[in-house]
Amino acid sequence: MERLEARLAAFAAGAPAEAAGDETEWPDESDEASFLSESAERGDAPAPASDGSAALVIGDKLPPLDELVGKVPAEVLGLLDDLFRAKFTGVRKFAVPAAAAEPTPPSGGSRGAQG
Repeated sequence: MERLEARLAAFAAGAPAEAAGDETEWPDESDEASFLSESAERGDAPAPASDGSAALVIGDKLPPLDELVGKVPAEVLGLLDDLFRAKFTGVRKFAVPAAAAEPTPPSGGSRGAQG
């Protein structure tokens, strides 16, 4: 949030967007391939990308929207509204492919260690 405020302040002052300097660039395809190969060497399996083939489940009893929204902390609802203007509009259940439903076991190494 602080970075956003700093960028907005710089924009209001008329500074060019590149002047922020602390912004990182998005990784390109070679960076992504390198990350995935290193991840595979460590034994970390990346989450499969959604292929959009999940089917809407019809007939299951789902809780009312108001009940589910009531379980979300007020701070989270406020933040969602501030950041995304997000509003909950309905409750849906999608079938999950069996392979995606299985939890992946945690890896044994620490995340920050380089080897």
